[in-house]
Amino acid sequence: MNPQFKKGIVDIVILNCLKDSDSYGYELVKTISEYVNVKESTIYTSLRKLTNLDFLSTYDKESKDGPKRKYYKITPSGTKKLSDLKKEWNDFKTNIDYLLEDKDE
Repeated sequence: MNPQFKKGIVDIVILNCLKDSDSYGYELVKTISEYVNVKESTIYTSLRKLTNLDFLSTYDKESKDGPKRKYYKITPSGTKKLSDLKKEWNDFKTNIDYLLEDKDE
């Protein structure tokens, strides 16, 4: 996939992944990587940014498989941001789909 297409979608995808349940970083990387070819560092950078903007909060949780894990949880402002981003995405997608229609058919 063209890297320019992926630019800017990581935030909305992360927020959407966290809307129903909390998750830790590596779990998010695995989930997102199944659908979008994105670097692990890109996801962690976005997680830090979203946390600094108070769209996500974090907490540590013991793991059965090793050391504590940092979990991410969407905040109320993150839920609002997700809603805004989804609206922007849908408007954008609708406009692009229109522009890409074959008008000759």
